[in-house]
Amino acid sequence: MKSLKTLSVAFADTSLELPYIEYDSWKPWKRIAIISGVHGDEINWIKIIHDFMEWFDHHIWEAFQWTLVFVPIVNVFGYLKWKRRVPIDNVDLNRSFFSAEPKSFSTYFAQKFFNKILAWSDAVIDIHDAWERDVLPPHSRFFPNDPTSAKMAELLGTKIAIKRKWKKWMLAKYLEKNAIPSLTVEVWWNKKYNIKWQKLIHVWSIRILDYFWIFSQSYELPNVHEMSIYTKRYAFKAASTWLVEVYKELQDVVLQWEVVWLFFDPLTQKKVELISPVNGIVFSIWTANSIYAWAKIISFLVTHKFPIETFSLDPVYDWLCTFEDCPM
Repeated sequence: MKSLKTLSVAFADTSLELPYIEYDSWKPWKRIAIISGVHGDEINWIKIIHDFMEWFDHHIWEAFQWTLVFVPIVNVFGYLKWKRRVPIDNVDLNRSFFSAEPKSFSTYFAQKFFNKILAWSDAVIDIHDAWERDVLPPHSRFFPNDPTSAKMAELLGTKIAIKRKWKKWMLAKYLEKNAIPSLTVEVWWNKKYNIKWQKLIHVWSIRILDYFWIFSQSYELPNVHEMSIYTKRYAFKAASTWLVEVYKELQDVVLQWEVVWLFFDPLTQKKVELISPVNGIVFSIWTANSIYAWAKIISFLVTHKFPIETFSLDPVYDWLCTFEDCPM
C-alpha cells in the first residue's frame, strides 16, 4: 500500500510538516529509506525521486515486498529559500546529527527525523548533487569498514566511488554509529535536470533494492565494469579573486607539470599559471568565469597507470574507482 505521511516537528516558535511517501507490503520485515534534499539548493534528485516513484507504481509494484520510504525534500525550509543550509538558524543539516540535547531547530529536526524515519531502516540511500558552481562527475561515497555500504556502491555502477572519511555530526557517520548501512550518491550540476538520470535511478535502484530482497522476483541487469582504484585526490583553492581561462575541463586527462588553468587579476594585470603536480584526471571544477578567494577551484584523481585513460560522463555501468586518501 502506498501512503503519503507527514512528520510533525515543532521547536520554539518554528513548526514544520515534512511529507514523505511510504510503500508497505504484507511483509514489512525489511525497510529501505531513500532520501534527498538534505541541502536545500540541491534539487536534481528531488525530481528524479518523483519520477522513480511514478515509474515504480506502473512497472514493478506487483513484485514489491517489505517497506520502502521516500523523502524527496528533507530540508524543506532550505528548499523554499533556495539555501544549502536551514535558513531558520543557518545550520548545515548534514552536520546536525548527534545525540546531545538539541539547541537549535536543525539539531532538533535531525534527531526527530532520524528517530521517526531512519532509525528502523535496514539501509539508507542519501542523494545529493553538486553545488551550482562546483561540478563533479556522478559518484557514490561509503565508509570502508562497512561491507554492506561497499556492496551498495559496487551495485550502483558509477565510475567513481569514494572511500570516505567521516566529518563531525554528518548523517552518514551517525547512521554508521547506529549500525545502519548507508550510501551517499552525488550527481552533477545543480539546477539542470538531466533526463539521462531517469535511466540511472531506475537501474541502480532496482539493483540495490534487489540486493536487500525487497522484490519478490529477480531482475536481469547488465553487470558493472571491473573496479579501478585511485588512492589520492589533489585539490586547489584560489588565493585571490581572479578571472580564469580554462585549458582543462571536467574528466580531461592531465599530465604532471602541465598548465591546466590561467588566472588573471584585472586590478594588478598579474597572470598566474595553475600547474598540475600529478598525472591524473580532472575530478571537480569551478564553473563560473570568476573565482573568489579560497574557493575550491579544481581537483584531480591521481593515477600511476600509463597510458592514462579518460572516461565519458555516461553514468551507467562504467568504472568504479576508490579514493583512500583525500586531503580535502
